[in-house]
Amino acid sequence: MMRTRPRAFPAGLSGWEHMVPSASPSGRALRPLALVLAFVTIVAALVVAAPGVRAAFNNLEVEPGLYTGTNLYVPTETMRIHVRADPSDVYDVDIFHWVAPFGTATSRAMFDDQTIPGSGERLITYTVPDTLEDNFWYWVGVFGPGYFEGGGGNPVTALALQRFEVRGYDLTAWTDKPAYLPGDTVIVNWAALNLKDGAPAPAGVGELQVWDDSRTSLITPRRHFFNASVGTFSFTIPTTADPDLDGNFRVWFNDTAGDRMGSDFHTFEIDFLGVIVSVGSVYAPGDIVTVDVWTKVTDFPGAPRAFDPPAEDVRVNLTISDATTGASTSYGASDLVTAKDGRVRHVFQLDPTPTAATYDVQASATAHDALNAAESASFDVQETPRLNAVLTLDRSNYVSGENARGTVAVDPAGNHTYQWLVTDTATGNILYAAAGSVAAATYTIPSDYTGTLEWEVTVNDGQGNTATDTVFASVAYGYLAMSASPFEYTAGESIAVSFSLRSQVITTPTYYYEVLADGVTVVRAGNLSAGTSGGSFTYLTPNPAAGSYTFVVTASQDGRTVRGQIGAAQAARVVLSISTDRASYLPGETIRISYGLTAVGPVALPQSFAFFVTLLGAAASGQATTSPSGELQLRVPANANEGEQLLVVQELFTGAQAFETIRIGSTNPLWTTEVAGIPTFAVLLALLVALLIVGFLFLWRRTAGGMGPRPTVEKLAPPPPLAGPERRPPTSPMSVACKNCAKTIDLTTSKRPIEVMCPSCGETQLVT
Repeated sequence: MMRTRPRAFPAGLSGWEHMVPSASPSGRALRPLALVLAFVTIVAALVVAAPGVRAAFNNLEVEPGLYTGTNLYVPTETMRIHVRADPSDVYDVDIFHWVAPFGTATSRAMFDDQTIPGSGERLITYTVPDTLEDNFWYWVGVFGPGYFEGGGGNPVTALALQRFEVRGYDLTAWTDKPAYLPGDTVIVNWAALNLKDGAPAPAGVGELQVWDDSRTSLITPRRHFFNASVGTFSFTIPTTADPDLDGNFRVWFNDTAGDRMGSDFHTFEIDFLGVIVSVGSVYAPGDIVTVDVWTKVTDFPGAPRAFDPPAEDVRVNLTISDATTGASTSYGASDLVTAKDGRVRHVFQLDPTPTAATYDVQASATAHDALNAAESASFDVQETPRLNAVLTLDRSNYVSGENARGTVAVDPAGNHTYQWLVTDTATGNILYAAAGSVAAATYTIPSDYTGTLEWEVTVNDGQGNTATDTVFASVAYGYLAMSASPFEYTAGESIAVSFSLRSQVITTPTYYYEVLADGVTVVRAGNLSAGTSGGSFTYLTPNPAAGSYTFVVTASQDGRTVRGQIGAAQAARVVLSISTDRASYLPGETIRISYGLTAVGPVALPQSFAFFVTLLGAAASGQATTSPSGELQLRVPANANEGEQLLVVQELFTGAQAFETIRIGSTNPLWTTEVAGIPTFAVLLALLVALLIVGFLFLWRRTAGGMGPRPTVEKLAPPPPLAGPERRPPTSPMSVACKNCAKTIDLTTSKRPIEVMCPSCGETQLVT
């Protein structure tokens, strides 16, 4: 491994030996601050007293660093320096290194004879060279003309000075935990990251030292060298380490050239092992018992605190024994190991018939087979009563003079005794008390009482078990129920206010009302006739109107008052209306959404609009426009779920939003297609109705009610013949062939002779 000695440390220190922790860290940390304070005091005095200061010079300003926002700059960054003075004045500007207030300034960049232009300000840019080493003591100074010609190097003659720092990266180091036990493994992490882009710094030369408060090294060898700018190093604290001595570590890192350097110092705790045990105080036979154990890294092993850091990977044994006999039980557990949070939890169930009334819980913890700690707790086992009482009042609030009734439900049910108390919470006075076997009580509230009542019931089962429940109820002389319509108004619109009174003691009141603009200024007041249980009034809002109005009504009678109020707000919002080109879409199709924004009340539309369109759970898009009305589009994904979906459109600048339900997926075309703008199913339904009407009319005309030919009526069969000779059917033929066309002519009578006409050719002929 390369072990290059850093260049950037003060002369007189040999190699890495200056890094040995030989002084208080806090004292070393305060030294740079003390030097800066001393410098500020001295240089300020010198600059004020410096000769040659001219009133024409105004000020010097160096813009903050681009990457830090402070006077810290990174290599290759360009500094912007502003010199302000009278036009045509000439100044020398020097960028130099100077450990104030000692030594001579060493110039790093000279800007000779800088003439102030007509604007009164000269801008000078300086790019920090990549080779400029990290340092705290860089300066920008403005001097009178001839400063460089005179040899320079004397900062106290400056007209103005500003200090700045150059650093290439920040080095940060930390441990994986804030506290450890002897025997624990410590992981030290470090990262040297470029200030410019946050990337790891190039490889270089680094060193890590770790020691305890007695200045004894905790690693072997006592220095760990490394080259990577980002890395880790682990070591194990000896189990013999003194828990009263905390650990310290410092990391140094230089780039290979030695121009960039950084260091970081931290401490970590090395303490004792402690145990905290938590268990409930009382359990019933057969209950589930939970024992929580926390292992801690603590300064107080006999009394660890809940906020102490956790100790992980600690083995815990739990012994649960009879507190009276000391006999161990099977409820315990062994070889439990704490997690990262230093906690283990043991759960077990008590026997239905426990052998002890009190059990001791002993937790023994061991870390690295060298550190031990123990803690104990106890719990009792006893039959717990299963008596539960729930008190309910018939109202949550009451009016004076009203009856209040309370009922109690008890589990398990039985022959219980009930003790009732009603107390005034303001004075503590008992207003009502009763006892008996009835699970209900009624209290008549005095007509002159207002305040809060505390109801309490205690249930006793006669077996030594009790249960208590408490509820509260407010009491007033009355309550005014009020409504205002419209609740949201526009300027010049009337607001109707109605109210009704519920009271036992105020029966013929006089009503007084007030209208307050913005809840402060009374703009109207009046009274209404007495003797009613309610009333109404209207208020015409002016134009322009207040942002809100509060309507207050007071009912008064014989020194008793009831007050109610309600408010209404002026509409001042933007309304968004939307519609889609269809009611349903297939996956992959585009939804076309027509939108319109309308301002309601004293609110103006912005110049531009940003819409966020969402098909919940499927797709979303953002679209910007300058028009308050138009069309938005959203493509349905190919894998969108089918069914009813919610389409949401939001306008971000006004807060307006609208919702629409659409269907995704295939549908019956009869329900979705149209004919001449009319849904197909409606057209088919109309045709069906028309056919039914025509059929009905046709049948009607075929019946006696119509005007067409009557249908053939079937003749009734003749009655059976009277007794006598049997009649035979006629022997004459009932059909003949046409003599002209030979087609058959059907005959309907047996009468002969008869003249018939052929239905085929129309020829008449005689049949005998």
